Amino acid sequence: MNLRKKLLILSSVFMLSFPYQAFAYKVVVDAGHGGSDPGAIGVNGLQEKDVTLDIAQRLRDDLARSGYEVAMTRTDDRYISLADRVAFTNQQNADLFVSVHANSINNSKTNGTMVLYYDKDYPQEDYPASEEMKIMTPYSKDLAQKVLNSLVTAAGTKNLGLVPSAVYVARMGKIPSILVETAFLSSYTDSALLADPSIRPLWRNTLRKESKPTLLLSSPTRSDIGPGKRS
Repeated sequence: MNLRKKLLILSSVFMLSFPYQAFAYKVVVDAGHGGSDPGAIGVNGLQEKDVTLDIAQRLRDDLARSGYEVAMTRTDDRYISLADRVAFTNQQNADLFVSVHANSINNSKTNGTMVLYYDKDYPQEDYPASEEMKIMTPYSKDLAQKVLNSLVTAAGTKNLGLVPSAVYVARMGKIPSILVETAFLSSYTDSALLADPSIRPLWRNTLRKESKPTLLLSSPTRSDIGPGKRS
């Protein structure tokens, strides 16, 4: 499964997370790392910041063509702090936040896909979350599970599960948020997939045909999080 396939599958998952008739939804797409922060460096020399930007831009275009409003935390190779990413997201009055990453570990045999989200049942004292994100736990978890299931089923990557996490962008926002670790740049097999430029859009069509057009994610209302807290 190449990079483009993973992107098409991810795009479809987000689109299937909303009712087809409701195209007013806004998604913030975050390309991890950038600029002076290259992120992980793959065994093939591929830099995470380049992988994430490519996926994020294509995801933005795909969602926009399907009627969704999309905002990106970065559109080129520049450094943006985690705090600035969250601040930007909070200003967008968006409905979802997804941060795109590629994983790495000191073991070339480890491979697969995982999705991180903040879980109020697994708090970390040194890394407190915003009050809004505590409320968002069930929504973030639901979206994370749907995205993970669809990715590993269609792409054939190893399912490494959901990871309750205190990563800054997943715990300090105000809307359902996930961080997708697409694959491991430290794995020879995964990094080859991430570097593959070939395009096979049939994966997206297959996922659409096999998925029911139902509401997979019940987005929270403003009353769930208090007046004015989504703006």
